[in-house]
Amino acid sequence: MKNIKGVSCLHYTFLPNEVAHITGSSTRTLRYYHEIGLLIPSIIAENGYRYYSESDIEKLQEIQFLKNMGLSLSQIHRYCHSDIEAKNKLLEAHYQQILKRYDELEQRLQDLQHHLTSSHQKALDELDYDHVRLHAQYAKEAKIKYGQTDYYQSYSIQQVQQNSACKKWDERIEVPMNQFFDCMNEYLIQGVSATQPEVYLNIVKLKNIILQQVPQCDTIFLNYMATLYEEDTRFSAYINRHRREGLNCYISEAIRAYIA
Repeated sequence: MKNIKGVSCLHYTFLPNEVAHITGSSTRTLRYYHEIGLLIPSIIAENGYRYYSESDIEKLQEIQFLKNMGLSLSQIHRYCHSDIEAKNKLLEAHYQQILKRYDELEQRLQDLQHHLTSSHQKALDELDYDHVRLHAQYAKEAKIKYGQTDYYQSYSIQQVQQNSACKKWDERIEVPMNQFFDCMNEYLIQGVSATQPEVYLNIVKLKNIILQQVPQCDTIFLNYMATLYEEDTRFSAYINRHRREGLNCYISEAIRAYIA
């Protein structure tokens, strides 16, 4: 038991540098935790010196454990001042966030493995491997631009329904879309006019694919898609990637021939 001037101390106490040595923390961290009210020393002497009890050290160890699990200091503060039910709700929410990050990291590992085993002579290209992030950005942009339109409303409702039924809904759309692009690429290479019947039938397939995402897809929306394929450099880059240059314009021409 330490004899602290001006303080009646019945239990052993520790100086900040001792706590830092025991826990692997730092005195600066201890001071910061004190300032934000996360870990207040049991004893603060008249001279301002801070003294920590064994229970303070136990709380610090709990804070370190939660921090290592990825919780922010604000989350840890809420956790430490909550009842059991609230604590478990916070941990459940954090668990779901970890699962999401795990899925994203797993995808990144697969992308890197594929690149290193099959494309190690080329630089990593985001159009090949970062379609998940790009798709998420497109979705946010579309909501800002078209969130109040009937087209977007029907798309939004359809996405909610399909996401609840199938976790990999986007993959079910991406595969036939790439098959459509590949087929149109063959027509372009062969010199088939965008107004020919076989191209027309392929645009019908495109419309059926789009209808799965936008149930209200009509000639106005198809014309919008034709313009998008022509003018949006991100779409044109994705469509033309590993295909004939100008495929995006060829598809746009075919769409307009279909709706004419």
